[in-house]
Formats: sequence, C-alpha cells, structure tokens
Amino acid sequence: MLKRSALLWFVSIGYPLAAQQVPLYETSIENREVIVIPDLDQLESRQHFRWTIDDLEFQVETGPTHVRYTVELPYRTYTHYESAADPRVRLAYDRDSQRLRRVLPSLQIKLNDYDKLDDLVLETKATRGKAFPVLDFAILYFDSTQDIVMLKQSVEQIPNVTSVSLMLEPPLQVPH
Repeated sequence: MLKRSALLWFVSIGYPLAAQQVPLYETSIENREVIVIPDLDQLESRQHFRWTIDDLEFQVETGPTHVRYTVELPYRTYTHYESAADPRVRLAYDRDSQRLRRVLPSLQIKLNDYDKLDDLVLETKATRGKAFPVLDFAILYFDSTQDIVMLKQSVEQIPNVTSVSLMLEPPLQVPH
C-alpha cells in the first residue's frame, strides 16, 4: 500500500502544462544521438513539462519527493524516477538504446596539446582534469551544481580544444 500511495500524487494532482520555454538539447555522444532534458533548476515553476521531437514525446512531472521522466514512443513508453532533492540531475535519452541515462558532470575532450590541460582546468573552473594522451582524450570534472550543457558549449569555443562530448553514466551491469 505504501508504494501505491507514494505514486498516486502523479495521477491525482493535475499540473497545468508549462510553455516550452526551456528547450531540449540534442547532441551526439560516442557516435550516438542523445536528447538532453533540462534539469529542475532550469524548469522554473516545477510543474509538468512536455516537449515533442519527431515521434518522441518527453514529459517531466515533479512532486514532493520524486520527479518522473517519461519518454513516449509510438509503440512504447519509458519511465525513469529521480529524487526531487537533487534539482541538478540531468537525464539524456539515448535513441540507440532507447533508455534514459544520467548525464555526468564531466566532459570528454580532445586537445591539440595535452600539456595545457592544467591551464584549461583553471580557465573552465573544473574541479580537476585527467589526460589520456595515448588514447587522445582528456576528462574535465566539474561540480555537480554547474550546468554541464552550458559548460560544453563554452569549452567548444576554446582554441586548444578540438572536440567536446558530454558523458553519460554507464548502464547498470547485471551479472548473469
């Protein structure tokens, strides 16, 4: 009964639809097309939000303890719940795997000169950076309170940077 009553507020409270003032962000991660949903801090009034892209419908509904993220396809619906206590959680819908995954507060970057990574960490106000020059990439780690999509867009403008990609939380690995 507890589980049932905890989820009833999503059904019983009718939220007015908010205007689509905050857009979804489409990008590519590891050659996969993803759509990033705004975090709760960007959804100003914490109501019910709805977006449509192609044949996908995205919904975010907030309640007192949880946030429900829904992606509706013509043949299936995917739902993901997060705690409302962390308003900076960002999710991305991976079109290939058809799953909602968390966006990490990190950027994978390629640089012309990996010796200048420390300067880039200072310039971007990252908490730290780790270079993997043999693999031709580096990772910038940021505080989770920062908007990672805005950071990606600003890092793309830095001359030493040749590419920038968001990072998704790896899918849960279940042993067989």
